[in-house]
Amino acid sequence: MHEPMYDVAIIGGGIGGSTLAAILARHGVDVLLIEGGSHPRFTIGESTIPETTLLLRAIARRFDVPELAYLSTYDGLRTYVSTACGVKRNFSFFQHADGEPVDPRHATQLSTFSPPLGPDGHLFRQDVDAWLYFLALRYGATGVTNTKIEDVEIGEKHVELRTAGGQAHRARYVVDAGGIRAVLPQVLGLRESPARFETRSRSIFTHMVGVKPWEHIVGDRSAHHLPSPPSQGTLHHMFDGGWAWIIPFDNHPRSTNPLCSVGISLDLAKHPYSGDAPEEEFWQIVSRFPSLSQQLGKAAPVRDFIGSRANQFSSNQVAGDRWFLLPHASNFIDPLFSSGLSVTFWAVNQLAPRLLHSVQANHFCAADLQPVVEWTEKCFAYYDTLVSRSYKCFHDFDLWNAWYRVWVLGSLYGNSGLIGVLSRSRGGIDDPAWKTLETAPYRGVQSVDYPEFAALLEAAATEVDDYSSGRQSAGDAAANIFGHIEASGMSPGPLPMLNPKAHAPAGVLTLFPLARLRAWGWRAPRHVRGRYFTSGFWLVSFLLALHIGHEVGQAFSGLRHLIRDTLAGWNRDWKRRVPRPAAAHGPREQG
Repeated sequence: MHEPMYDVAIIGGGIGGSTLAAILARHGVDVLLIEGGSHPRFTIGESTIPETTLLLRAIARRFDVPELAYLSTYDGLRTYVSTACGVKRNFSFFQHADGEPVDPRHATQLSTFSPPLGPDGHLFRQDVDAWLYFLALRYGATGVTNTKIEDVEIGEKHVELRTAGGQAHRARYVVDAGGIRAVLPQVLGLRESPARFETRSRSIFTHMVGVKPWEHIVGDRSAHHLPSPPSQGTLHHMFDGGWAWIIPFDNHPRSTNPLCSVGISLDLAKHPYSGDAPEEEFWQIVSRFPSLSQQLGKAAPVRDFIGSRANQFSSNQVAGDRWFLLPHASNFIDPLFSSGLSVTFWAVNQLAPRLLHSVQANHFCAADLQPVVEWTEKCFAYYDTLVSRSYKCFHDFDLWNAWYRVWVLGSLYGNSGLIGVLSRSRGGIDDPAWKTLETAPYRGVQSVDYPEFAALLEAAATEVDDYSSGRQSAGDAAANIFGHIEASGMSPGPLPMLNPKAHAPAGVLTLFPLARLRAWGWRAPRHVRGRYFTSGFWLVSFLLALHIGHEVGQAFSGLRHLIRDTLAGWNRDWKRRVPRPAAAHGPREQG
């Protein structure tokens, strides 16, 4: 008697694996979700970007898993998932020099969306991952925890997964979402050594209590002129050879979490792995920068520091006839720009409908997934270009100020494309609007498929390379990058993108600035017009009405419950939490 035959086995019950499991189970696929540990568990990858949250809205609507949309805004996270998450209103970058207090003028910022599209959130992953894992189980996935898969055999008709204790699980298909220690790359010999990427970095990180809000160090807004409080977003401290992140979970009045994610990423060329204790090395680096030392001076870690020898890993193959590696199991670049979740959810959005079709047709061929593989690889290549050149710019603020605008433009156009798709969609897996995401120029993340943006990225990267190799000065490289941005025609007229003194060139993404961007879209250059910044008005209006209605309803509901519970002991709240039935499964094949 064999073990039950599942349709799909997913190794790794983290954010990517559990999201895919919930989608597949919702549509009748018999899913086995295997978690090597147990929830809740510590992990990093806490920062989202607007493109990630827009993708979550699209995935929720496309696959009829509305709960996934709770992750798309801080209010949704706080209300439905966990009050331990933080708010993310911006990405802020401050440059530091050894032994000198930070110059608050050496700062840049990109805001996230205001309500109703935002703001983004800082994901307290132990809560978010656990919530997603149990959401997948609620939709009908079978979950097992504390189960480490050590061997996988890919057969002609099924896949067999074996544990160290000799237990076997069988499925018609397997997806590995196991991260850097994923089992399939080990068993199949897929890891490339060294990783193919130009970026070469390592990280040291932990969670802390007692981290000061950055405003206590840099002073009020008049010092840096940024439109959004840096402590209410993901804060990046840049220095020659690396950067540090500060991701607070306690930065909103309604947050119940005192923790803050803190880490440092180091360029291996300038900071090779030394073998020193991670905590000792961490504080040695912090001590070089007085303002960073002041922010962390009274902070205390709540867990051991973790240090990596290298952040980057890559695989020579992403898919086979009965297997697929999710992005965090196949490749990784660096935490900078919070790229990991964006690529993961993009891949899930493209993989899920193909897997649903494969299960129905009982046909599992790697060729069917080639578009997902191709664009996943292109997304990683884009981030490798973006991050590797960023490390070259960190120590010169003027060059960074020019280079980071390329990323800002990629973000703005990528977000606009997703808003356009969401505006046209009516929901459901067969909605033709979703095909747009597999059609030029909307394939992949961050405008990577947009020819004008790809040309701008290449030109700007060449300027950085010419500076790095000594062929031109940092000032000339910065000026040339601004020239490339202007020549591209991509700079939206209402934004000060071409003004080097405007360190927040996208301003704030509140209602009226977004309306001005939309108005510009109708008269933009020909290659922009009709593709970007021409939709979203009715979507934002509809979501805003829903958001206002929800907040008003919550206020009245809370008051009503307070009065009721003060006067009476009995209630009917239990009637309001009827579990949504999972999609029906057919009988499993028995061996």
